[in-house]
Amino acid sequence: MSLLIIDCDGIINILSESYNTCMIQPDGNTIWFESHLIKRLDWLIDQTKSEVVISSSWRLDMEDLKIQMEKNGFKNWDKVIGCTPYTKDLRYRGDEIQAWLDENNYTGKYVVLEDEIIDVCGDYCDTIPREFVVEVDMKTGLQHQDLEKAKRILYDN
Repeated sequence: MSLLIIDCDGIINILSESYNTCMIQPDGNTIWFESHLIKRLDWLIDQTKSEVVISSSWRLDMEDLKIQMEKNGFKNWDKVIGCTPYTKDLRYRGDEIQAWLDENNYTGKYVVLEDEIIDVCGDYCDTIPREFVVEVDMKTGLQHQDLEKAKRILYDN
């Protein structure tokens, strides 16, 4: 089994002038995620046969996250096996990811999809080795080159 550990904001919810990340529909529904980025995430999950762990702050309400993702076409919620722990003892996202890996005795291949790597494998926290992290541009979200890099990490390491 391989594992995708994903942040949501900056990956499937982008900061851009050309896209509106929070869009109120005529029926009053709010759209938080970009459907074309959800399709890319689905493709990556299908191609790599990976399971998913959510490291995003969206994990604080997994039921709402499921609703929001599926509303935008996410087809792989059955592959979401959990989320990283959220406690005051774990200061950085990298520490939360490592705690999940340790708690679940996970020793397989994994890749972290993250837009702000400073607290995963950067200056604030270097818990996760850089070679397992794909830094996604928060203005564009998950792009083809990110998908290819993630595949290489899972297949080559």
